[in-house]
Amino acid sequence: MSSFILKIAALSTMIIDHIGFAFIISSFRYIGRIAFPLYAFLIGEGCRHTSNIKRYLGRLLVFAFISEIPFDLLRSTRGGVPIKSFTDIIDMSAQNVFFTLFFGALSIAVYLHVKKAKGESFALIIGLSAMIICAYLADFIRADYGFMGVIIIALPAIAAESCPLKDWKKFINIAVIAICLLFIYNVDWQLGFLLASFVSLIFILIYNGRKGMPVKWAFYLTYPLHMAILFLIWFYLGNI
Repeated sequence: MSSFILKIAALSTMIIDHIGFAFIISSFRYIGRIAFPLYAFLIGEGCRHTSNIKRYLGRLLVFAFISEIPFDLLRSTRGGVPIKSFTDIIDMSAQNVFFTLFFGALSIAVYLHVKKAKGESFALIIGLSAMIICAYLADFIRADYGFMGVIIIALPAIAAESCPLKDWKKFINIAVIAICLLFIYNVDWQLGFLLASFVSLIFILIYNGRKGMPVKWAFYLTYPLHMAILFLIWFYLGNI
């Protein structure tokens, strides 16, 4: 299974989740728990394999800002607040997941840079410190998944990359993701979400490390576009 297939799985389950959010379909929300662990894993892979990590980080940050209004529009479907002006659209109580992905990727980028320049031991100290700082920043701005969102992106990638045994890297990555998921869904009523999120680990386990079809811009653009479309459908149905 290539990274292209992983991206399709992540994108599809995310869209299903957002449909469930907009139209209050609880079963869709369970399917949606598969998406974020896949995105977390793919960010780690993206940081490791990109030819220009600064440009990679720049894309994530640019799309974080592009996606914010569609994200706020989608969130408004649950509040039921009528949108009468532009100020009604802006919602600072939560920010979209691209900010979380950016902070997670930034943590990994710091680790990889220091590892190349100073060696593994120093890189672990700096990389983990950067991860904690970025996690608090994500929590401070109320980015989607917050503190643990950054941890589940950065910690598995750093742990896997620091392992000297190449054949064990993916298993370490999966194990750390599983531990992070236990922390995220640590409440009894979230047991269903936890079990659903573990399905993502099966996709990662059969990942073959290949890139697959190169259509990265389509995946970036689909995030803000599908949220805007879902809002328009919700708005239209509410005004028929």
